[in-house]
Amino acid sequence: MLKTKLIPPPGKLIRVKGKQMHIRINGLPGGKTVVFDHGCGYGSYSDTWSLVEEKVAPFAQTVVYDRAGYGWSEKGSVPRNNEQAVEDLHELLQAAGVRQPFIYVGHSYGGVNARLYAERYPENLAGIVLVDASHEDELTDRFPREHVKGQKSGILMFRMLYWLTRAGILKWLLQRNKLKDFEALLKHFPESISLRMRLMTPQRATGLAVYQEFKNLQLGYDAVRKKGLPPGMPLLVLKSGKVEHLEKVPAGIADKITSCLLDVAEEMSQLSDQGELVVVEDSGHNIHIERPDVVAQGIRQML
Repeated sequence: MLKTKLIPPPGKLIRVKGKQMHIRINGLPGGKTVVFDHGCGYGSYSDTWSLVEEKVAPFAQTVVYDRAGYGWSEKGSVPRNNEQAVEDLHELLQAAGVRQPFIYVGHSYGGVNARLYAERYPENLAGIVLVDASHEDELTDRFPREHVKGQKSGILMFRMLYWLTRAGILKWLLQRNKLKDFEALLKHFPESISLRMRLMTPQRATGLAVYQEFKNLQLGYDAVRKKGLPPGMPLLVLKSGKVEHLEKVPAGIADKITSCLLDVAEEMSQLSDQGELVVVEDSGHNIHIERPDVVAQGIRQML
């Protein structure tokens, strides 16, 4: 049964490697193309870019899509990893006739995808915007063990959430506004989008995709480690000024984690000789939701 029976897709479905994938193309006809790639997690799919989309659409063509298992895209083969995501996107853009070269905007997990895409298909890119992107050293002893432990515990958490999804419990919790972080996220969106997010998030295929992607993130980290970007590639790294979920971590260690995250963001900005780092002081991890104006302005400047 197609997931689109929940809510009709706002874009179109295209078959890629045996599965239907959702892509939505809006914005300025004939304008430069900007492709957005969402993060890994519950609530992360194409609609999370809608606030940035509406600000970029007047001056560029916008392209959002759902990775396999998210939103309106059907689940893909397992295990899921960054390499599969990049190849899926490459085929999807070709099949949809998306104009190239394009600016690739990746949030969190999507930032790893952007870097891997740049290595494989540099001729298709006009620039990259990394929005609080994940870094390959976050599972190493470069970071305090509390951070590494938190990252690894995410695998168990997403596995548990997958089974809660299968049992219908996650849907029950969302319907009753029981998930504090998710509710805080929804407050940024208009009612029509927040309602759609509440319905589209607790799907079995999404639970499996989130768990698989997070479980295999190390493969993506290995793929981009010690690899820069092509000379002259415009690069903007947006780093959140607020590091979240450190309430239970001792102050000294919290400061160390914050410092390490800033250090690796600075390193990512140096992946290109045309790189720039901007710290968004008043935003947490979801810069594209909390400060969509900053993301849109960065894209405009790059164009």
